[in-house]
Amino acid sequence: MIVDAGTLWQRAKFEARVALDRMPTGFAAQMTVRGHRDLVASARTDIVIEGFPRSANTYAVAAFSYAQPSAVRIARHLHAPAQLALAARHRLPALLLMRPAPEPVLSVVVREPYLTVERALRWYVEFHRALLPLRESFVVAPFDEVLARFGDVIDRINRRFGASFARYEGGDQAEAIVRKRVEQMEREDSGQSEVRELAVARPSQFRNRRKDELRESYESPALRSLRDSAAELYAILTR
Repeated sequence: MIVDAGTLWQRAKFEARVALDRMPTGFAAQMTVRGHRDLVASARTDIVIEGFPRSANTYAVAAFSYAQPSAVRIARHLHAPAQLALAARHRLPALLLMRPAPEPVLSVVVREPYLTVERALRWYVEFHRALLPLRESFVVAPFDEVLARFGDVIDRINRRFGASFARYEGGDQAEAIVRKRVEQMEREDSGQSEVRELAVARPSQFRNRRKDELRESYESPALRSLRDSAAELYAILTR
């Protein structure tokens, strides 16, 4: 299959970024150059909320912010193991969001079509494997718990780090506000007035149809070892 020059350039940028994402110093410098310094964990950060893309990152940040009585500094949305390494270095409260494959992997390919299913799955494995040595320095929250019982997650953070963050109680009114904030964050990220259905961090029938088209590739026998590794890492980190 012939790959156009634009796709090759995007893949090259991705590989360079992922390599730096495992090195705290290089990662922090890269994010500063890209204008994301405020999102990087530092001594001024109140809490780090991170995870592989499409793992309820935006929802968790929106719900956490909504629940707090005053503004908090959240290091977030950079999808890099180095972010949690920096949290450990600065002894910050930290939360890893985890969603089992294949859903986040397929969603990444839908959003970033220059990636193959194999590369996105390998990224999932590399991302979580890099966090194994840091396992005792963060709280882990599975995707379903984040969406259904996020208050319990905040309680665990408070117990683990001796913090006093306000609990998110949920409810229809709170959920409506949080969902609006999720869409607002997507518009701010894209700089567009309309929500991008391929990117917004909420359920999308359009995106689900695209994901279904990729499932056969994900289930390929050639990817069995990577699938097994993804499942094993999820089990270890959420145990």
